[in-house]
Amino acid sequence: MAIYFSGEEIVEMGIKIEEMGQKFYETYVNKAKDEKIKDLFKYLGEEEKRHKQIFQNILDSIEKGEFYISYSDEEVDRYFKAIIDTRIFSDEDSAIQLAKSAKDEMEAINFAISFEKDTIIFFYGFLDFVKEKTRDIVMRLVEEEKSHIKQLYEIKSKME
Repeated sequence: MAIYFSGEEIVEMGIKIEEMGQKFYETYVNKAKDEKIKDLFKYLGEEEKRHKQIFQNILDSIEKGEFYISYSDEEVDRYFKAIIDTRIFSDEDSAIQLAKSAKDEMEAINFAISFEKDTIIFFYGFLDFVKEKTRDIVMRLVEEEKSHIKQLYEIKSKME
């Protein structure tokens, strides 16, 4: 039996991932002591919200049911289980708990970098399983996430 993923489902997953990132950033704002870090995480939370809206706009522009490709149960089980099992957080509660557990601003930034990398890996993982038109959608998602990593690394390097 084949499993089907669509461009719509991929974008919906992107929306959920952005919601988790937003929860992480918003939660850490309340814990941060340094005003610059608070400002950074407020900004990143807003960026997650903005990315979520971009993904919603992408979702709204997709012709429903247009982007499908199938692959075997075994293939998807192994690959996506490995990606999902190694993610830094898997739901909003774990995102909130991780933000609360960060011992300092540097650790929170490292968590954020890991989350953003996980998100990019997750989206890259779909490229082999979707039709050409859907790849363009997935790559738009990846480009949005890359901008977060660049910003986080710039701030981290200034802190070190």
